[in-house]
Amino acid sequence: MIETYKILNKLYDERVAPGLVQSSVSTTRGHDFKLYKKMIKYDLQKYSFTERIVDLWNCLSTCVVKSPY
Repeated sequence: MIETYKILNKLYDERVAPGLVQSSVSTTRGHDFKLYKKMIKYDLQKYSFTERIVDLWNCLSTCVVKSPY
């Protein structure tokens, strides 16, 4: 989670995890920093870092993901 926070707040190089894309859909539930979850065809992609972290990140509360900057 810490690494995801750093990647999304541009504290790391964006090339570290190119698959992390913020969702452009604004919903009434959750926080504004939700990640987009794409469809997966192969198991190799399904178990990668960028795909495993999306559901966990989207379940976090707003106070956890809110940037202090």
